[in-house]
Amino acid sequence: ALHAGVTVRTKTTCVGVEETIDGVRVQLRHDGEDAWVQGKYLLACDGIDSRIVRFLGLNAGRKKILQTQILHYYFAGVQCPYPDAWVQFMGNGFNGVSGSMLHKPDSEGCTDIYEFGVIPPENKDLGVSETMKLLTSHPMMKEWLANATLIKKMGCKWTLWTPIAEPARHRICIVGDAASFQEVENQGAVMCGYKAAKAVALTEQGGDGSALYNTFWKRSFEFNDPDMLKTTWKGFLFRYLGKENIDYLISLANGKMLDGYVNHFTCTDVIWDFYKTQMGRIEQERPELAEKIREFEKNGLEGRSLSF
Repeated sequence: ALHAGVTVRTKTTCVGVEETIDGVRVQLRHDGEDAWVQGKYLLACDGIDSRIVRFLGLNAGRKKILQTQILHYYFAGVQCPYPDAWVQFMGNGFNGVSGSMLHKPDSEGCTDIYEFGVIPPENKDLGVSETMKLLTSHPMMKEWLANATLIKKMGCKWTLWTPIAEPARHRICIVGDAASFQEVENQGAVMCGYKAAKAVALTEQGGDGSALYNTFWKRSFEFNDPDMLKTTWKGFLFRYLGKENIDYLISLANGKMLDGYVNHFTCTDVIWDFYKTQMGRIEQERPELAEKIREFEKNGLEGRSLSF
């Protein structure tokens, strides 16, 4: 990019956007000073909770699915027996909370690095820092972290919105995560950048670059289908079930093999399809749980809150 003549501004934040007749103006903040920069096109790639999307008023037609705080700790020297797995702690059975951990690449002389994330329990006045303390002080975690060193902390506010149906318009293109329901994944991000560049080139040649990008967007990402989006919400059911109910549901699959998929939309379908075959038994043995499953399948996250 530098070789091509691109100006790269580090530690710079966009704090305002204006569309003009023949381009776009953005207000940039660097070291406490603001300056306006004029351009022919704006490619907004600033991720989930995009400031630029908000400044442009493009959240007005979107539905907020959920909002929560995220806190992640990075530990080096973790003694984990599952080095090749993304480990999830489900059901609030870990000192009353849940979370996840993921093996990360070695860096700066540190090895056996794991990223820990936490989810505050629903309807409890418990912050993410307190939740992390509860998770990492669980006896199993204490054993894994006995010789570990905390090397980094990261946090953010995380909002899930319904996707922007047409992220490209006029001289603006909302690229990748900034227009999506969740992450578009690495390969999706690369393709979004490539297609956005193609859209600009086509517009410069007199074509309809916005239509080109919007068609790519709709065809390439499953979350643009409302029914598919609702399917993935079903995976949040387990955040609303206690440890006993989760243990019970898992026990129904003892001795059975369910296919695994990288695609989390498909994974959710596999899980739900299995439990549909077990609903007769669940209704007999745990009628209240059966009602929760039916209600969540019908309404998903409607009326629920994960805000902290």
